[in-house]
Amino acid sequence: MKLHEKHLHDNDKPIGYLCVLTYPNYEIPFLQYEIHPDYRGQGIASREVPIFLQEYQSLGYNQVTAMVEEDNIASMKILHKNGFIEFCKIKDIITYIRDFRADKYAMGNILEQFKKLKVSNSTPLE
Repeated sequence: MKLHEKHLHDNDKPIGYLCVLTYPNYEIPFLQYEIHPDYRGQGIASREVPIFLQEYQSLGYNQVTAMVEEDNIASMKILHKNGFIEFCKIKDIITYIRDFRADKYAMGNILEQFKKLKVSNSTPLE
């Protein structure tokens, strides 16, 4: 189920989207975004992700996660700039978490608590 969604356009041409989804058996919703290959590297995601997250937070949500392939350095940088911390790695996918109620120090404490949880087939990040 989509909790929040935004479509990006250049004039009338679709160039990307951002959304937050919920999945069965997962408590924390997932952030998902994609920019059309012709528009990547122009700072669109860097500009739109923080705006989108503010809109999402204003709807009353406190947490969101994101999954990124470990070779997607650009997305990793965007998530880090927006307060996400690395939670675990499953194969070549890194999962990030963001809690809007916590500052960076508190997020570190939250990460320590999550590291104590056992997540099957995953490796907590150090």
